[in-house]
Amino acid sequence: MAQPASDFMIVPRRPRARWRWTLLTLAWLASLALVALVVHRWSVPLLGESMDQLDALNEENLALQVKLETALQKNAVLSRAEQVNREALAQLQASLSEREEEIASLRADVGFYERLVGGSAKRQGLAVHSVVFEPGASGDLRYEITLTQNIKRSGLTEGDLTFSVEGVADGALKVLGWRELNPQRDGAPRPFSFRYFQQLSGSIMLPDGFQPQRVRVRLTREGADVDQTIPWEDTRRQAGA
Repeated sequence: MAQPASDFMIVPRRPRARWRWTLLTLAWLASLALVALVVHRWSVPLLGESMDQLDALNEENLALQVKLETALQKNAVLSRAEQVNREALAQLQASLSEREEEIASLRADVGFYERLVGGSAKRQGLAVHSVVFEPGASGDLRYEITLTQNIKRSGLTEGDLTFSVEGVADGALKVLGWRELNPQRDGAPRPFSFRYFQQLSGSIMLPDGFQPQRVRVRLTREGADVDQTIPWEDTRRQAGA
């Protein structure tokens, strides 16, 4: 009678193969340890040198930042000082220019007065020597009118002054009379009384949109009247406008 086949197989034990794998594993671990030891001994000096170099670079960078901040501060101070010097120089030049204009104007006035009083000027009766208009602080126009005469040195010349401004408004010619220009005076003229010269000053208001073209000055006195017309450009040019 045949015996049934068994599901189990008898395999002989192989102790040598196990020991072989164990030795290989130990050798691999030993090689890793050796490699780690070599890498550690090789890298530690390099790491130390790298750290030293990094510290040196950080110190150098910090020193450069300090120098940069110092240079920027000095540059800001120098720039501000240069700006202040430029502004002071511009103000000084403007002041010098104003003083030169004042000196030139005063010299012209002194020369005129010396000729007038000294007798070198041309003999003439009452006349309007100059008319000057300058912008005022309140939007008005300041005027200064100089009257002269050098014939009757022994007596005073007396009379009244009025003037009108001729120009264009809304495309049409228009004349602003003394009463319109001086409503606060209620039409009263400006009196004058002098021997050689006199300056009369005041202020007027021109309406918006009015373009002045000339000024007509009228001097009224006993015996004869004087009527002179001055272009507006001349009054502004004499004022330095």
